[in-house]
Amino acid sequence: MASAASLLTAVIVVIATLVLAPPAQTARKRVVGCTHAYWKHHRDAWQQIAPQHSFGAVFDGAGGRVARLTMLEALRARGGRGVEGAERTLARAAAAAWLNAAHDDVDYPWSHTGFGEGGRPGLVNAVNVAFTNGDRATMLALAGWLDHDSNRTECPLD
Repeated sequence: MASAASLLTAVIVVIATLVLAPPAQTARKRVVGCTHAYWKHHRDAWQQIAPQHSFGAVFDGAGGRVARLTMLEALRARGGRGVEGAERTLARAAAAAWLNAAHDDVDYPWSHTGFGEGGRPGLVNAVNVAFTNGDRATMLALAGWLDHDSNRTECPLD
């Protein structure tokens, strides 16, 4: 019989895998997205939100300096050392992902609130959980996943 500690460890591993590990892509759907650099330089293409909108109002799990950024400032954020660097990295990736999910002509695999393609969790909730958790590795893993989905194909808006 498994001990409570080993059972808890197994549950944590399963949850982390579902939340943080990118699911295998199916060949039937082409994932598209635009990079943070695209969104930074094409503000006229933004839908559902303005560049000066508060990042912290969209992702209320963000704290400190990151919460006070605008969406445009989040796209310009640069990573760095420690938890604060990971927060900035995640802010940049999350802002681009939000814009991709909002655009009518971008078939992005993430949804703002509901499950996305391949069982991806809701974007806002996943980002808020990562910020609230405060763990650098968790934030960087999610930022990497979001960046991967935003950078792997040509932007359909170019």
